[in-house]
Amino acid sequence: MRRFTIGLIALGLALTIRPAFAAWQSNATAPSQTDTLNKVEQLVGTTKNAVVLLDLDSTLYDNRGRSAAIIQEYGQTKSYTALQIITGDTITDGFQVTEFVLAQLKNTPGIDAAAVGTEFSAFWAQRFFGADYLKYDRPLPGAVEFVKGLYGKGASLLYVSSRDEQTLRTGTEAKMRADGFPLGDTRAILLMKPANNVALSGDKNSPAYKEAMAKANQAFKQSIIEKARAIGTVVASFENEPGQINQYFENLHKTGTGVAVFLDTDHFPNAPAVSPGVQAVRGFLR
Repeated sequence: MRRFTIGLIALGLALTIRPAFAAWQSNATAPSQTDTLNKVEQLVGTTKNAVVLLDLDSTLYDNRGRSAAIIQEYGQTKSYTALQIITGDTITDGFQVTEFVLAQLKNTPGIDAAAVGTEFSAFWAQRFFGADYLKYDRPLPGAVEFVKGLYGKGASLLYVSSRDEQTLRTGTEAKMRADGFPLGDTRAILLMKPANNVALSGDKNSPAYKEAMAKANQAFKQSIIEKARAIGTVVASFENEPGQINQYFENLHKTGTGVAVFLDTDHFPNAPAVSPGVQAVRGFLR
């Protein structure tokens, strides 16, 4: 799921850590991660017409490199040295990029935080949702190998992304193929949201805009459920948004069929708690 930074808030709150979730670390693992990934593989191997739902952003892909490239570019245009050395791993929460930038500039003389925040938010949005910056995305460690393994065991893969169909399909498909994800036949399908994120009405830096986009994304993911059921038995769902993995759990897995897997990477602010019964991992390493 993607993704706009929250509108400007007080700088003192900018780097507040979500108590229920960990800061993103590329090579981190959860205590039960190996067991969860092994269980998914077992279900795929023992279930006829097994289907696996796989979100892209912050699930299979780490997008922080995309934001880091934009931050560096902005730093170069404004001669902010502190921003020119930012890397993807420096960013612990890809949903708080404006706040992160302001924190890096807090010791820079003469900075007007409100003005810089507004300017950078627009600068970032114009680039983040464009195909030219997809090249900075990178698969989570182990993700390609894990997904290829499921495909090799006979699973049908439904990649589900709230990226804009009209602007990002061609670039997304090319990137996925280049990275080695199975794609392009009847068992490896990419489903994308038809609405344009950038075209949604309202102030794109406001909490109301973010809430509207989150609801649109969740409605799109709900529509995926019936499509998945028509293909076969959904044995696993992978998603980084707590609200959406809860949605998958309630509709697909609560009765004991398969497993809902929450990627504890990053997600929209003010997310609900993950439902009991959902399995949490931090990536695809074992």
